[in-house]
Amino acid sequence: MIKVCLAIAVVFAGCKPETARKAERAAKDVVEQRQDLKEAAKSDPTKAAAESRELSQAAQLFIERKRIRIAALRGEHSVIATQRNLIATMSEYFPLTDAGRADINNKLSQFQMRLDEASNHIEGLDGTAADHWVERDDAVREVMEKLDAARKAAWRALQDAPRVHRTAS
Repeated sequence: MIKVCLAIAVVFAGCKPETARKAERAAKDVVEQRQDLKEAAKSDPTKAAAESRELSQAAQLFIERKRIRIAALRGEHSVIATQRNLIATMSEYFPLTDAGRADINNKLSQFQMRLDEASNHIEGLDGTAADHWVERDDAVREVMEKLDAARKAAWRALQDAPRVHRTAS
């Protein structure tokens, strides 16, 4: 059972997802369009109107890509969060030593702190402007990697916890 849950969780680890790349490209486009508009406003009012429309379109695309990225992160976070409860439940029913149970509880506490931290970072993305998107999204990815490490540590603690040997009565 533990190995199946670990295998499912591996899906979420890895390189920068497509939603992150698309949102990053859209944010960079907004920043570039904003610069183009500033330059056009100084030199050619006719071109400034066209640049303004392009900036508006780029901003709308960024908002949509940001929304999709945040939804993907929320979904990933939700799936990972279910594993904390699963580990806690499984540890209640396994015949573990007190030391093993304490280690699991410690890892679950760390896991919960990482879940909370990740949630706060994800929700913070909602108000992030294009100018700061790349830095903030990279920070979220770092926090999600720490969350994944805490998740793995909790599973390892459960798997490696010393068991109480029951004797036949």
